Amino acid sequence: MLLALLATPILSYGQILQVDLSIPMSTKPLSHEEFKTTIIGGSAILAGTALNLLTGETVLIDLALYYRIPRGTIAYDELINGIEVTTETQEGEILGTVILDTQLIPLNPNRASLFYRTTLYYPKDSKVYIVHIRVFGNYE
Repeated sequence: MLLALLATPILSYGQILQVDLSIPMSTKPLSHEEFKTTIIGGSAILAGTALNLLTGETVLIDLALYYRIPRGTIAYDELINGIEVTTETQEGEILGTVILDTQLIPLNPNRASLFYRTTLYYPKDSKVYIVHIRVFGNYE
């Protein structure tokens, strides 16, 4: 039973799944994809880049979270509770996983951006794989 739980990385902080982003990637070295999406429930943004490293085995994933609104606008803080990043086959088999426990860090409107970086192995036995990013949190 424990092995089944460890093989399925899922954050369950009681927070809302606000981003569920799948990015198709070529397995060729130095292939890269940029991404940008709104964090559901408000105006905060998740943006970043996935870059296959020259070795042909790992992908470098840069994440940026920022929250810009017009001055004088009243808005809730975005509380980021956790970020899960996986590399997967096209069939959904997970190869690499990182879970960032951000400990409910606030992403305040018009304040500092938050940045994260990770490197994961990716499957090499096909021409395409998926970088899957999930952000959990809540606007409060």
